[in-house]
Order: sequence, then structure tokens, then C-alpha cells
Amino acid sequence: ESIYDGIQRPLDLLVKAEGEFMSRGSTMPGLNREKKWHFKPTIKNGQVVGPGDIIGEVQETTLLTHKIMV
Repeated sequence: ESIYDGIQRPLDLLVKAEGEFMSRGSTMPGLNREKKWHFKPTIKNGQVVGPGDIIGEVQETTLLTHKIMV
């Protein structure tokens, strides 16, 4: 886990990349693009779903669970 600035840039990675002072327009993905996420389905195989239905969850942190919707 990391500490982020106001626009979801991980500060620890920015410091490693640029040092203590960021240049204008510095960017860094808010999430690790290489990380594999565990998807936990909440529906059964073959179940009919529609717009707005929750089909599963992904745990991002111990405090944050993303609901995956159609």
C-alpha cells in the first residue's frame, strides 16, 4: 500500500523516479499494472444478469472491496 497525492499518484514511487521535487506534469499509475487481482464471483455459472447487477468482487486493500457490475 502507498500514500497518494490529491490526484491518485503514489508518492513513494514518484520520489524514487524523480527525487524529492516533482516536475510539472509528472505522472505515475495509481495502481500497479503488473499486479494480478483475485476475482470472486457472486453469481452462479449460467445465471442471467442485466445492467446494474453485481457479478463479483475484487479486494484492493483490507478496507476496500470493488463490486464488479454489468
